Amino acid sequence: MTRFQATLTAGILAAVLAVTGSATAAQAARATSGSLTVDFDHQIATSSNLMFGLSSWPKLDPAYAGEIADAGVTIVRSDVYLYDIVPSRDVFDQSPAEWNWNPADPTETTTDGDVDAFRAAGLEHMLIIHGFPEWMGTEGSVPSWDGSDDSLPVTDFDALKEAYKQVFAHYWDRVDYFEIANEPDLEMSYDEYADIYRAALAGMNEVGTDTPVGPQSASADPDWYQQLLADPGIAPDVRFADWHSYGSTWNSDAGAWHDASDAAGRPDMPLFVTEWNHDPSFDADDPLDGDSPQAISYAGMRLSGMMDAGVTGAMLFGSNDETGSYDAYLRHQFRFIESDGTLTPKAATFRLLSRDMGLGVGENAIMNTADDGISASSSAVTATGRESAWAMNDSAATVTVSVTLTNLDETGTVRLTHYLAGPDDDATAPTRTETANVDGGTVTTTITMPPYSVYGLTVD
Repeated sequence: MTRFQATLTAGILAAVLAVTGSATAAQAARATSGSLTVDFDHQIATSSNLMFGLSSWPKLDPAYAGEIADAGVTIVRSDVYLYDIVPSRDVFDQSPAEWNWNPADPTETTTDGDVDAFRAAGLEHMLIIHGFPEWMGTEGSVPSWDGSDDSLPVTDFDALKEAYKQVFAHYWDRVDYFEIANEPDLEMSYDEYADIYRAALAGMNEVGTDTPVGPQSASADPDWYQQLLADPGIAPDVRFADWHSYGSTWNSDAGAWHDASDAAGRPDMPLFVTEWNHDPSFDADDPLDGDSPQAISYAGMRLSGMMDAGVTGAMLFGSNDETGSYDAYLRHQFRFIESDGTLTPKAATFRLLSRDMGLGVGENAIMNTADDGISASSSAVTATGRESAWAMNDSAATVTVSVTLTNLDETGTVRLTHYLAGPDDDATAPTRTETANVDGGTVTTTITMPPYSVYGLTVD
């Protein structure tokens, strides 16, 4: 079970990503002006197609796998709970073939059918193995534990090692990344987690070492990550960094995680923000709520801030809405898909960046942008070599923006394709195309951004 933690730290990229305040009716009625300049010869970060993920608790209905993939989602993150798979010592003592791999509903454990549906839709998958069963830690005493999270003090580490080994073996050829526990820093001490990590990793390594396995923490402070990287028995098998980010910290404090990786001699460590969203207090004015008019532009700013900071992959905390379902109140607040199967507005942002801009394919070089009079901007040379730029308007006013793209590889004339994600535009098709002349590696154009929108340009 996920517990929400707002990381409202002060290290916001204010100079680049300033949130525009609410506009008056008079302000909204008139257009303002802004500018955007992109330097395609100045790379500031590297990111990847895995930025467009969903971390779903309650778990995402696999019936929507194809729909979210079409919207640009590239990876899903879900749970396997050991207390579902081996709920008792008697079940554990049976052959692993007899373990409870597909528990009956209601359950949050990912089933074989779930995994297969996501794979069939072309989605990558990150799986959390956690939920320690009570029998694995009681040793004749009664633990202070509610049976639904990772707070149980494990004492039977041989059983834990075997459980992780068998669960890993069951899924390893169908899942791309594995996490050992979820938000353990909210439930236990570092030493308790390190003991769990060692035992779990020993079991998983008996199956194979090719599939990336990593630790997880709720906090954006990389303290536990630094300690794991300093442990010679653990560090070589830490394959990615992993933390959560709730609130309005656009870069999700990625700089601290880069610094920790560099200090440990691991500068190329993949960085994953495995849950991000806005305010876990369920504020009705949450800009990422399903029907918020700001959902499109706000999602664009968060995604762009993480990409600019060199985050490898990120998972929006969101699921499908389902009235009367398991923890339906969570589904409704953090919904990515409505109860009637339609996508919420922020899905248009995923589609524009992942599909239209071409960022949903492989590794992307994030380039330098400078802007004025708009909420945020970013740009990239994609894995396929396409030059793209996008801007966010998080205000209630229409903004006309002069755009200058510099140091382009092309000469002569190019085609600029325009895309828009906004309250009335779902980015499923270009809004227009134009032919422009390249002058000394530079192209200029003008775009008009409606309120609460993301505007994208590609160069061909």
